[in-house]
Amino acid sequence: MENNIGVKIKNLRESLGLTQSQLAEGICDRTFVTKLEKGNITPSSEMLYKLCVKLKISTNDLLVYMDEDSYRYTQAFMDDVRQAVLKRDYEDVKKIINKHISSPRFDSGILRGFVLWHQALILYYINKEKEKPFHLFNDAIKELNETVNVDSLKMKIEILISKANLHFNLSQYADALISYKEAEDFISKISKIDISDIKIRLFYNFSAYYIKICEYENALKYCELGIRTCTGTNSMQSLGELFYHQGLCKALLKRDGFEKDFMKALTIFELKNNKKFYNFVMEKSEKYLKRE
Repeated sequence: MENNIGVKIKNLRESLGLTQSQLAEGICDRTFVTKLEKGNITPSSEMLYKLCVKLKISTNDLLVYMDEDSYRYTQAFMDDVRQAVLKRDYEDVKKIINKHISSPRFDSGILRGFVLWHQALILYYINKEKEKPFHLFNDAIKELNETVNVDSLKMKIEILISKANLHFNLSQYADALISYKEAEDFISKISKIDISDIKIRLFYNFSAYYIKICEYENALKYCELGIRTCTGTNSMQSLGELFYHQGLCKALLKRDGFEKDFMKALTIFELKNNKKFYNFVMEKSEKYLKRE
C-alpha cells in the first residue's frame, strides 16, 4: 500500500504529459521523483503540496492514497455504490450514501462530486424529480472542476453521460445531445489512459439516441465505434446491445447483413444467459426477416 501514492503520482504525471524532470522542476530533483514513484521515499507536506499544484489535484484527494485504511474505505464505498447502480437498486445506493455521508471525507474533492452525482440519480429514480437532479449534476461537475486531473475528468464524463441519459428518458433530446457531445469532447482530451469502458458506454448511448430520432447513419457510426472498442479491448460490455443496434439500423435502412448482426447479438446474450434480451432480439429478428 505504501506505493499507492507513488503509482498515483506517476499516473497523474503521465496523463498530463509531463516528464519526471518537468514535474521535479522548481520542487526537487528528478531522482527524488523516480524514488517517489517507486514507493521508496515519502515527500514532506510542503513538497507534496507543490507536487499537487503541478499535478492539478487537491492534497486531500492525493492523501487518500497514502493511508491504507482511508484508501480501502474509499474504494469499498465507491465500489458498493457502483454495484448497486449496475443492479439499478437506487434504494441501496441511497442507504450506502446515507450511511457514510457524515464523514469529512465527503466534504470536498472527487468524493464530494461522486456523492452529488449519485444523489442526483436517487432524486430521479426514487423521488421522481425531473429538475433537481440536473442541479446536482451541475454541482458535481463544478466540484470536480476544482481538481483537474485524469480521475476527475473521467468522472465528469460519466456524470455527463448520466445527465444525458436522464434528458433522453425525459424526451429532452436536444439537451441530451449537448451532454453526449460534451462527454465526447472530454474523451478526446484523454489519450494516454485506458477509458475504454466509458467510451463503450458513450458509444452505446449515442447509438440509442440516434436510433430514437431516426438518424440511422449516425447510429451506425457509433455502433461501429463501440464494437471496434469492445473487440480491441476484449470486452463484452454492451457488445450484444451494439450488435443488435447495428442490425436494427441496417434493417431499417434496408441493407444486407442485419441477420448476421442479430445472430451475433443472440449468441452473446445466450452466453451471458440473458434471457430477457435474448427473447427481445429474437422477436425483433423474426419481425424483420418476415419483411424480406
